[in-house]
Amino acid sequence: CRRIVALRARRQMASTASANDDVRQLRLQVDKLKERLDFMAPMLSLLTFTQDFFQRVECEASVQLMRLKNAKMASAEKNSSASGVDDEKMVDLAKWLNTMTDLIIALQESA
Repeated sequence: CRRIVALRARRQMASTASANDDVRQLRLQVDKLKERLDFMAPMLSLLTFTQDFFQRVECEASVQLMRLKNAKMASAEKNSSASGVDDEKMVDLAKWLNTMTDLIIALQESA
């Protein structure tokens, strides 16, 4: 009877030690995650600022492209068909830069 009690006590101690090891491992993982979060949190505001800036620039490029289209600039229409770049995949800033480059080249050639 004493042997059974001693075996049960050993098993209980072994399972308690195992549970303690698991808790330690979890605490270490939580601490590592906290460190990562502390490192990444300041970058979130920078990312948000960058996204907002890109959105404003893209919006302005879209407005300027619309102005060029409304003015019926020949280069703007030529740019959309002859640029060699798939306009569906281009952001408006890239389209605007291509249009402005074409206009400057056209001005240079006519001068």
